[in-house]
Amino acid sequence: MMKIQSNHSNDPVWKSLTVKSNIPPELKKVETLAHNLWWTWNNEALDLFESMDAELFRSCRQNPVKMLSNMSYDALKALAQDEDFLSRMNKVYRKFTDYMNQKPDNTRPSVAYFCMEYGFYHVLKIYSGGLGILAGDYLKQASDSNVDLCGVGLLYRYGYFDQTISMDGQQIANYEAQDFDTLPIEKVIDPKTGKQMIVEVPFPNYTVYAYIWRVNVGRISLYLMDTDHDMNSVYDRNITKTLYGGDWENRLKQEYLLGIGGMMMLRQLGINKTIYHCNEGHAALCNVERLVEYVNKGLTFNQALELVRASSLYTVHTPVPAGHDYFDEGLFGKYMGSYPSRLGISWDEFIGMGRTNPNDHNEKFCMSTFLCNTCQEVNGVSKLHGEVSKKMFNGIWKGYFPEESHVGYVTNGVHYPTWAAREWKALYHKYFDKNFENDQSNEKIWEAIYNVPDDEIWELRVKLKTKLVEYLRRRFRDNWLKNQGDPTRVISILERINPRALLIGFGRRFATYKRAHLLFTDLERLSKIVNNPDRPVQFIFTGKAHPADGAGQGLIKQIYEISRRPEFLGKILFIENYDMQLARRLVSGVDIWLNTPTRLMEASGTSGEKALMNGVINFSILDGWWLEGYRDGAGWAITEHRTYTDQAQQDKLDASTIYSMLENEIIPLYFTQSEDVEYSKEWVHVIKNSIAQIAPHYTMKRQLDDYYTKFYNKEAERFKALAAADYHDAKEIAAWKETVASRWDSISVLSVEMSDNLKSGQLVSGTEIEARVTIDEQGLDNAVGVDIVVVSADESTKDKFQNSIPLTLTEKDGNRYTFTLKYMINFIGRVKTSFRMYPSNRKLPHRQDFCYVRWF
Repeated sequence: MMKIQSNHSNDPVWKSLTVKSNIPPELKKVETLAHNLWWTWNNEALDLFESMDAELFRSCRQNPVKMLSNMSYDALKALAQDEDFLSRMNKVYRKFTDYMNQKPDNTRPSVAYFCMEYGFYHVLKIYSGGLGILAGDYLKQASDSNVDLCGVGLLYRYGYFDQTISMDGQQIANYEAQDFDTLPIEKVIDPKTGKQMIVEVPFPNYTVYAYIWRVNVGRISLYLMDTDHDMNSVYDRNITKTLYGGDWENRLKQEYLLGIGGMMMLRQLGINKTIYHCNEGHAALCNVERLVEYVNKGLTFNQALELVRASSLYTVHTPVPAGHDYFDEGLFGKYMGSYPSRLGISWDEFIGMGRTNPNDHNEKFCMSTFLCNTCQEVNGVSKLHGEVSKKMFNGIWKGYFPEESHVGYVTNGVHYPTWAAREWKALYHKYFDKNFENDQSNEKIWEAIYNVPDDEIWELRVKLKTKLVEYLRRRFRDNWLKNQGDPTRVISILERINPRALLIGFGRRFATYKRAHLLFTDLERLSKIVNNPDRPVQFIFTGKAHPADGAGQGLIKQIYEISRRPEFLGKILFIENYDMQLARRLVSGVDIWLNTPTRLMEASGTSGEKALMNGVINFSILDGWWLEGYRDGAGWAITEHRTYTDQAQQDKLDASTIYSMLENEIIPLYFTQSEDVEYSKEWVHVIKNSIAQIAPHYTMKRQLDDYYTKFYNKEAERFKALAAADYHDAKEIAAWKETVASRWDSISVLSVEMSDNLKSGQLVSGTEIEARVTIDEQGLDNAVGVDIVVVSADESTKDKFQNSIPLTLTEKDGNRYTFTLKYMINFIGRVKTSFRMYPSNRKLPHRQDFCYVRWF
């Protein structure tokens, strides 16, 4: 007899099924709204999504696409029969369609905008920090301004990392895969196949296949490439695995895909724009592909270069050479080795375009240098950063001083509808001109803030502070308990978070130059500041360090450890996983936004501008945008001038200055109660000054308008002239440059005559100098110009440019050209002078466009 076992079963045979939500026809408008990021800056749409299922919307991290995919059919059917909901849906949808149906402004040049990262909302993790947030804001404003612009980027499977902090203060980077099916993106469908469109990008000896996705940003389309394709090798599927992930070879692959693949994608989509804007050096290789396109049309390399230059803009975001991408010649040649022959030039000529010294074979190829050589215009992202960039790139244009450089600037701004809290938007709508959003740069409109009652502003600030504190308590508690922290300690911390305290926020990338440690230079003095029971002060820190940045992670650990000391418990908080959601809360809820970068290291910075839109007052080093933005009585500033060359000593001085200003100015002002109210009217007045005098100058609308005024319009006009009549002017200028270059060394200076005072070097201010220079141009026909350059001659400092004084062509005799100068001396001091000859052609945009110089 067989014994019967107590249990007997084989393993299940599972079949995978995907059950998608069935959206009733009545709710298709909601589905349309969810797939356009217009909802990220329109509160009515967000409210509509939340009203569908508030708890589910929060659990889906405010991602309406994911929420819809997780809603039961019964719940959706009930909403489809809810007349009140349908009425609100139709109202929001009508606003959306009215917005979308406006035709693009064709009076402004069209633009293709290339960037490695974009930050629109925390649910789409294709950004890491300021560069991406800026790019996202730029596309949003391009939509609001109704310009003809499209974006190009990459879709990362894992994006940037989520941050957790261990109980000993160590940053832990967590990479969580994004489910593309539940993101507010859509596949670009190939009309021929009915399947998702793929761009085939020719890498050396093989092809990389990239899916094409579209992000609808209001009226603007952002096209993203994704290499997670079955036909790619595991190495190439990883190209778009993580943002800024992998080794230098993977970084080059990413930039190859962004630049070369991005241009191929645009052509495949039938998109042709007038201006190609490279936001950072990552997109440099798009200009290689553009050069190839023109050469394939039958133009020479030099002719093609004229056209590409005239229609390209490079925006640099870093103030130090080390912040740019450099590639070894061997690695660069592995991927780019076939391009010189396709362009009709040598390898040395090609790689030399990415070197400050083209003939130095030990110098690496720099993407930024290549862009400087292939873009007519280059700009920094603040006035100060523009000056820093002139010096940083000066070696590329030898023969000219930084002060003469064509490198310009457009100071960064922020997208007001995204970053202003809904409470502030309601207040602005109530008191400002009805045309406010279309005329955001108009300071007169913002001055209406002075008409708002002080009580109303103070109540609004208290409301937003309270919302921040509630949010911080919830987030801090959840994170602490998730990390298995002591529950009694977390309760103690939560009880000490005080909405009545002066709240000071510090949120940014934890790079050492940001100097997050500065506040902790003197812990005893800091303890007195935060532990005054009559004037409570609390600091909120947040930010991520790059996983490879040990020093930045060390700063986080230091602050975290200090925050756990008894005297700082609940007074100094470090909130983990800084993202757009946390940023929006922070920049609207704190009282002061603190920024302490090492001088000249902050290219622009925009977090303080976001705070500005919400009545938060800035307290910062005069660096980046704040150097331009600061107004007396509208915030606080620490001087831009260095006292010590030793950085450690300078840090101590700056820390002492911060403590002193907090103790003697800021804290007393905040806690000084006026006679008739229980708050400081003086503080509210600073808020009003900040909004009225500074805010209108730092909106993204102003930034976008500046790009058109300073760069896009003039480039488009010149490109149109170059391309007309089968590229007649491009061919003419290229031929002229070739002729000048071939004869440059044979041009001879026949004579130089100077007045006695100039010859002797004994000059008197208010008297005139004269000079006469005769040049044999070797048949070039008025192709050169001459000036005299004046530099300071102080032996204690490096030669500094003072002035360049042009000589006037006064005689022509065959190949002999005579230039003369009469100039009234209007300066005093010791100077040096030299004559300089350069190519001259009225069709050049600036002298650095053809940088041949001879001193004599």
